[in-house]
Formats: sequence, C-alpha cells, structure tokens
Amino acid sequence: MNILAVSPAAVLAGLLALAPLHAEPWLPLGPEGGHVTSLLASPGGNTRVLATTEGGLFKSDDAGRSWQETGRGLSFAATGFTPIARYAIWTQRHFLFEDGRRLMVSDDNGESWTPTGFRAPDSAPAWTLAAIPLGVIYASNAGVFRSVDGGATFAPVQGLPADRNVAMFATNSDTTQLLAGVGMRAPGEAAVYGSNDNGATWSPLLSVDHGEGTVSLIYLSGSSMAVSLGGRIYVSGDAGANWSLRFDLENARLAQTRRYGSELIAMNGQQCYRSSDYFTTSTPCSGDLPFWPYGGYDFNALVAVNDGDGYRVLATARNLGVTALEGAASTWITSSAGLRAEPRRGLVLWPGQPGRALAGRPRLDSYTSAIAASSDGGVTWQQNFVEQAIFIRTLALDPTTAAGSAGTLYAAGSSASVIGQPRNSGIFKSTDGGGSWNALDDGIPPYSGTSVTGVRLGTVRKVLLDPRSCVSPPAQGTCTNGPLNGVFALTTGSGSDERFRIIKSSQGGAAWTPVGADLPTFLYDGNLSQFAMPVDLEADVAGTLYVSLFGDYATDDGTPFTPTIVSGVFRSDDGGLTWSPRNAGLPKYGASATTTRDVYALAVHPRRAGVLWASTIEPGQSSRIHFSDDGGANWKNVGTALDGCDVRDLQVDTAAPQVVYAAGIALDGSKGCVWRSEDGGLNWNPIGAGLPVHGVYDLRQDPNDRRRLVVATTSGVWQALLPSDRIFDDREN
Repeated sequence: MNILAVSPAAVLAGLLALAPLHAEPWLPLGPEGGHVTSLLASPGGNTRVLATTEGGLFKSDDAGRSWQETGRGLSFAATGFTPIARYAIWTQRHFLFEDGRRLMVSDDNGESWTPTGFRAPDSAPAWTLAAIPLGVIYASNAGVFRSVDGGATFAPVQGLPADRNVAMFATNSDTTQLLAGVGMRAPGEAAVYGSNDNGATWSPLLSVDHGEGTVSLIYLSGSSMAVSLGGRIYVSGDAGANWSLRFDLENARLAQTRRYGSELIAMNGQQCYRSSDYFTTSTPCSGDLPFWPYGGYDFNALVAVNDGDGYRVLATARNLGVTALEGAASTWITSSAGLRAEPRRGLVLWPGQPGRALAGRPRLDSYTSAIAASSDGGVTWQQNFVEQAIFIRTLALDPTTAAGSAGTLYAAGSSASVIGQPRNSGIFKSTDGGGSWNALDDGIPPYSGTSVTGVRLGTVRKVLLDPRSCVSPPAQGTCTNGPLNGVFALTTGSGSDERFRIIKSSQGGAAWTPVGADLPTFLYDGNLSQFAMPVDLEADVAGTLYVSLFGDYATDDGTPFTPTIVSGVFRSDDGGLTWSPRNAGLPKYGASATTTRDVYALAVHPRRAGVLWASTIEPGQSSRIHFSDDGGANWKNVGTALDGCDVRDLQVDTAAPQVVYAAGIALDGSKGCVWRSEDGGLNWNPIGAGLPVHGVYDLRQDPNDRRRLVVATTSGVWQALLPSDRIFDDREN
C-alpha cells in the first residue's frame, strides 16, 4: 500500500502542514560545563566575556556568572580551537579565525559575524592573532602576516624569526605598540619582540639563557610589560629595555586584575598566586582549584574582567567549563551557568520512567565523561564511564528490558588509550541500566606489528538492535519479550579490513562477525581515491536491513574528478550476510552513473515493511528527503528542500507514522535545524526557531509524552513541547 496515496486523512494532514507549527520555546537540559578553549575579556569597563568551545561561541554580560550562545554567522563546529581577538580601542570589533582558516569579523561585540574575504591556507592555519588599527596580524607555521584593510588581504612582516613560531601577541591600546612572544627556541635567542608601528617591523626585546617558550604576555601600563616564559615571570618598566625576573611558577599564565593596575594573578591550573607589586611579593590564591593532573594541558586561558567596583578572574576549568576567583578572595568557584560547551551525541529516553535519559559525547578533545545520565529531566546529570571510552557517539536501549531500574544498554564510539591497558573495541554493554559497562571485544581482530595491544576497531558510528531477535519472535512485528540478541554495529573498519565496517552479533554482543564484505571497497587508480563509509543503519518490521553510505573522494593532484564507486543505500534480506544497492531515483554525484550523493540518515515505518525515508545533500545546498514504499527499489523526491539544513537524523512517530521529523546541521551560520512533516514528507514545517545550536545529532520523541521532543546537539541536550492539537493518533488503515 502506498503511504503517499491521496486520502481524506492525507488531505487533512496536508492542510494542517500548511499552517505554521509553533512549538513552545526550546529549553536547555544541560549538562553544563565542558571544555572551553579560550576566553576573551574586555580591557575596559565592559563586563562582556566571550568563550570559544566545542559547542560554539558563548557570551557572558555579567563577568562570567552566566552564559548564552552567540555567534550568528559562524560555521558549524568552527569555534573549538579558534583564535579570537578584540580591538582594544573599539571594543565592539572582534576578529576570529574559524578553525584557524576563514577570517570572520564582528562589529557588535561578538553577536554576529561576517567573512572578511580572507582564508588562511589549509596547510598553515592561524593559531594566534591580534586586532590592530585598520586590520589584523596573525601567526601560523608559515610566518606572521599583517592586514591593514580590515582583514581582506595580508602581507608578511619583517623582523620576526622565520624559524621560530610566534605563540602570541599583546597590544597596547594607547599606542601603536605590539609585543610578540616566541614559542620554544634555543637558549640565548630572543623570546619577546616589540613593534612601534602596529606590527609592520619588529625588533628583539628580551633574550634569556633558557629555551622555554612564551606562556603569557601582557602590557601593564605606559611602558611596563610582563611575560611568562615557561612560568618564569619577567617584568620591564622601560618598554623592554631592561627586564627583571620576579617569580617562577611552572607554566603560569598571567592576568592583570585592573587596567593599568599593579595587581597580577599567576596561575598554572594547579597553583595560584596574587601580587599587588608586579610579583616583588605574592600571596597564594589556590583554594578549591579543580584538580588538573596535567597542569597546563588542561588549563589554557586566564583573564580578568571588571565586575562593578571589583573584578573577577576567570580560568578554563576542564570539564567544569569556567572557574572564577572573586576579587580579593582566595577560593575558586565554578562559573558555568548556561555554558554548554560540549556536543552531546547518542540519546536514550527511558520508556515508563519520565525524566530518565542518557547522552554520550562525540569529541576526542573533550575531557568530560563519555556518558552523562539524568533521572530528573536534565536538572542534574551524573557522569560515568570515564576510563573505557574516549568518546561515545551512539546509544541503544533494548526496549524489551526497559521495565524497572535495570535494562540492557549498548554504547559505542571509540576506545580510550589507557596506559598499561589493552585497547578495546569501543563497543560496550550494560545490563544494569548504565551503572556498569563491559567492553565487547570477542571476534574483533587484535593489533599486530605494533606496540599497541588489544583489539583494533575504528570509530563506531551506530549500534542497532534487531527488533525481531528475541528467542521466540512473534509471527509479525517486533518482539515484546526479550532480550534482543541480534546486534549490528557500523564502524570505520579494522585497519585495512573493510569487512568490519558492519559487524553482527547473534549473542547480544558476546561475539562479533564481519558482514560488510558486499559493501563497495576502496578504489584507487593512481590518482583518484574513492571510499564509501556506512553512516546509518535501520531494520524494518520484517527484519530487512538498510544501510546508507557517504563518500570520501579526492585526487592526488587536485584535478576535477567523477567518482565511479557505488554508494547510497544498500539492502540486506538475510540478516546482513549479503548486501545489494537500492538507489534508483536517488540523485547522483555530478555526471556519475553509479555514485549516489551522500545519504546521511534513514528512517523506516514502524509497522509496514519496505516503507522508508532517506536524506541526501549536495554541496552548497540543503537536504532533500526521499521516500520509498518498495524496499528501496525505487525512490521518490518528496517535498521541497529543507532550507538551511543538512539532515543527519530522521525519526518517525511510532504512534502516527505519517508524522516524520528531520534534524541536522544548520548551514550558512544559521541555527536550529529541526523540521516536522505531518503527511509523510510531502510538506515540512520548521520547528527549530529559538534553538540556538549549530547542529542536532539525534532527535527523540519522548515515549512518555509524545508532545516532548528532546535533541542531542552541538551544545548539550535541549527539549521543546509541541502543541497538544498537533499530536495525532494513527490515521493509517
């Protein structure tokens, strides 16, 4: 039966779909905190602070006490490790390199951003910059470059060492002076350089007999300046002509508590000292500093910001986000309200237990636990699962075991490298509701020819439970009595063994076998390399499996190409033993006759076999949704493009399958990519207004309240409630 056949119910759904659908405001559920990569505070009386994070750009207008998302116009995931600078005289103007490459400018204190037209080479991204009159100066592994036309064009500067990396700049807002601090260098070489012409030319100011690099560099007042070289703090009161060593705190950063004031804070992530005389004398201020076992590795920013008649000192604080020192106090406090600095990926909402949820995290460069759990609807989160996985990007709950406080869960992502322990598969199982986890390694190939021990498996993108794999499945439909024993996982393979891109277990993960041999294998013709990677996997009510793939294509010499590898959607009717392409009607890659555009998301009908949806996207365009009612043999392009959205998740309302949800990455600096269709995909309504995140990885409809949508995003977990009159019963026969 064709689900898209016109019927009175479908006509009603179509009419409803034309009316705007307004969800209640999106609300953040946390977790708060996470890894902040940099902090930028105003040198004047402005209390605004900006924080770059893996979850996007955040602002605070109350000296870091509370935070909000900001940064309209910035690209998705471009603010994790991003150099950012404020023009000290005109404090509304900021410059930022997205991922060290595309230069952006803001003239409204970081609220909105536009490109300057310049992009640093991919081989030499910017790692530090300073705003100067008329432009910007930045440093990379290719040298130091300066712009005097607002960041549109750049030219190399003279006087800085070509064989030493410039680690940071400092500007003097009262003059045209700049300072540049060099990273690691040979003893006796200059560590600090100065410029009196806005960075056009430079001369050495400080040379010392040790080779430690610049950790912190600031103008103090007039001709006074201070530098931390590996924690050795030098101060000059005569524009760098003479320097004196004042203090030594390994890898310490410096912050001046008040502009032109004599009070400095030195902190290295483990110890803090305060001085009111440029470190001629000092007192400790280390109370309640978070424990950072690797010191400066976990601590990368220290700033002071005006706070009424006083000041606050802010520091990045590992998984806590930001920690603060209040004025003359000597005790640090967490200061991360509203700061959701990390992506969350993989999402489980527990049926029968409102408020119970689990969310994973997907980034290698994060320091929080791999899974966060909440039992009170996101008011509080408990972190667990620290040592075994470096990140989790997919979670699955066996619904047949969900009653009570226990339940069987699967989590997967990538194994952590723990000293003295072998690597695991990155796939884990819990039979006590997430209280404890065990790695599922049996059947995964071991490492060979290397000092690494354990098993070798690439990143796991998804875990899927076969809904008919209980001991006694019903004649039709899914199992209600479990547990489910059939488990599939999508991976990036085991080394060069591409068979392991899909693995299967018939024993609840106790042993794995590869079932990805029929998927297209790596192709290389001496110039063009082609690789297709599975990204989503679904099983319909008959047990038929569907896998979608995205491609990675490149030529060695950079010449244009037309790929030939078969990609798109593949189907298996025998539990994954064999796979065949099902792509008729899906858009092709350029002029290719065999390569389908990337299919990032699939969804299947909860009760009808062979009925499914798929999302595709072409470069520079928005996603389109495609529909098949014959098991993928033929696809139809339904509806219009979902403007500004690269769809990464499709979900179907199990109680009313004509309702389909799409969510993903917002394009062109926009935010809130969430859409809803009430007629199987013919018409779509955006429902992401007010969701201030760049991307949504996972969308779930609460099994305990179908009005409630919960999303795992680039900035934590969020929820919204749909109007009650738009929650439907099943209209299908």
